Amino acid sequence: MDEGRYLYCIIGENEPKTFGPLGIGGRGDDLVTVLCDGLACVVSSSPITKYRIMREYTMAHYRAIEHVMENYAVLPIRFSTIAESDQEIIEQVLRPRRDEFKRLLHWISGKESVEVRASFTNMDAVFQELLQASQSLQAIKATAAAKPGAAAYYDRIEIGRTVQAMVKEKRRATAATILDALKPYACEFRDNSQKLYADQSICYLAFLLENGKTPAFDQALSELRAAFGAQLKWTVKRQVAPFDFVTIVINLREVSHVSAG
Repeated sequence: MDEGRYLYCIIGENEPKTFGPLGIGGRGDDLVTVLCDGLACVVSSSPITKYRIMREYTMAHYRAIEHVMENYAVLPIRFSTIAESDQEIIEQVLRPRRDEFKRLLHWISGKESVEVRASFTNMDAVFQELLQASQSLQAIKATAAAKPGAAAYYDRIEIGRTVQAMVKEKRRATAATILDALKPYACEFRDNSQKLYADQSICYLAFLLENGKTPAFDQALSELRAAFGAQLKWTVKRQVAPFDFVTIVINLREVSHVSAG
């Protein structure tokens, strides 16, 4: 199989750099730079093939970019972008899009991408809270309890539908509270909650913060944690590769898939 260059991200750099053996594919290929007019594309050697969207490969892609981010502002490149050679990267990517990349690097510099996820810690407690707050639901449940098992069938269906709608509304309202509290401190945000499927999941939010806004954002997040207490579980990731806000798409060729092996 022919060898090419796997592309990870664009940075501003005039000198050759190496970032260690973090290349995709598990071969220990070094991350290196391809330079052109103050820009650098971070790449590694790779077979010219299309990597399947699998955790092994996507995590290698993300880890490489986040490692580079320790010292540089980055423009992440879409997963599984491969060139035949350094010269192709210079002639087809860096040189023709130099002004675009310079502008985007200037825009992303000095900003941090943060992911915030929240979920309910105890769904049984949520159901009980909703039951106690709804007289109509209590009435339906009492009616069902007074009937023989088979006769209460449709009452149980109605209870299930009502609870499902109430949980959906509680999830929406809680997510809105979280977003409204945090978005004033971000220059941009994305709501990725549609990607969540678990019943206990509430929201999956991405925020782009200017450095000066980070303390205020953290304070607002601390206040949310205190307000919700043990009701919610939080997952916060800092210094995330900013795919939600800028992703460089480079169309060089169509190649065949690489297998999981």
